Amino acid sequence: MVPNRIAAVCRDDYAEKSGGDVALLRYYLSLAGAENVVYRRSQVSSAVTSDSHFLVANVDRHHEFVHTVKEVTAAGGRPLLAPIHHPSSGVRLYNRKAELGLQRLVNATLRTPYNVESVRQLIRDRQALLTSTGFGEKSIKEAVASILAHGVVVLQAASEGFALESEFGVCLRDRSVWVPNPIRFSTQASRTTYRDIDVIVAGRIEPRKNQLRIAQHLANSKLKALFVGGVNERYRSYARRFFSTVESGSNLQHLGHASLVDLDDLYLRSRVCVGLSFMEVVSLAQLDAVGHGAHLLTTEHSYTSDYLLDTAAMSPLASKEEFLSRVHGLLRLDNDHAEAEHLQTKFPLARSRDLLATAVRMSSEVS
Repeated sequence: MVPNRIAAVCRDDYAEKSGGDVALLRYYLSLAGAENVVYRRSQVSSAVTSDSHFLVANVDRHHEFVHTVKEVTAAGGRPLLAPIHHPSSGVRLYNRKAELGLQRLVNATLRTPYNVESVRQLIRDRQALLTSTGFGEKSIKEAVASILAHGVVVLQAASEGFALESEFGVCLRDRSVWVPNPIRFSTQASRTTYRDIDVIVAGRIEPRKNQLRIAQHLANSKLKALFVGGVNERYRSYARRFFSTVESGSNLQHLGHASLVDLDDLYLRSRVCVGLSFMEVVSLAQLDAVGHGAHLLTTEHSYTSDYLLDTAAMSPLASKEEFLSRVHGLLRLDNDHAEAEHLQTKFPLARSRDLLATAVRMSSEVS
């Protein structure tokens, strides 16, 4: 158990737009034996108490991240940084190539992820933008770099730490702790021989997750494919194109939001899990699928490979021919469960709990 009070803070819209960041923060809180309290960013100044620890997430929302750390520190709290930093190569590719309509043209004009995020923050909260770092890319990067260089960072993978060091020019070796993500396993996986879903794709339907391209590649092939996930209402045009593609392919099916119990059953029926997002940190859905005996084809813009013995990864812009070739290659493999056994052995819950406790102690010692 972690002796200090610990809470978390996330984006203001997390209740309306649920995501993996909130799930990860709640996981950290459960590891700490803490009350499951995730505050909105706009609530944080009144929630901090002296010497309390606050997990501050989402470094890629640069202005919010800087502004929130400043508020926590000013109120006497101790920020514990949970960056959830997406690979910058994937962010840049997304801004230039994703199916975003007019937004893609705007992103291309702004040129860098920092400028794109500044405009988004200007729309969300102009005051927070002005009181955090200003508008310029250099000032944003310098502000984030200073926080990372002087704080304690909770990583999802070692590669995330390397990416942060490269992007912001800091050294995190002595101030970071990799706390492995939770992975769900099934005792039935090794006994499951009948798998009637060739390809499963799990995640909210939106351009970042790239389901439209996957569906186009799979449509009218001989592979039975299932897409699982609700729709991001912000991208209705994208969703309409996705559903039109699914309806045009007799081998494709979409299932909306599914419970964890239902997902586990679907993973046990699946041979290959595909996740060709433009960028991921570490996909819990994909690791859960591996924990249930499925093979994984994932995006090259993620840190998931840090968890696996052997990673099949490719570009989110891969051609149909290349994509289908990789999927068929995985389908020819036996479900031997070596990856699931590796995950279960190397990333037990007790290890994550001990490592988070280490991070909190380190944060207590930082002046």
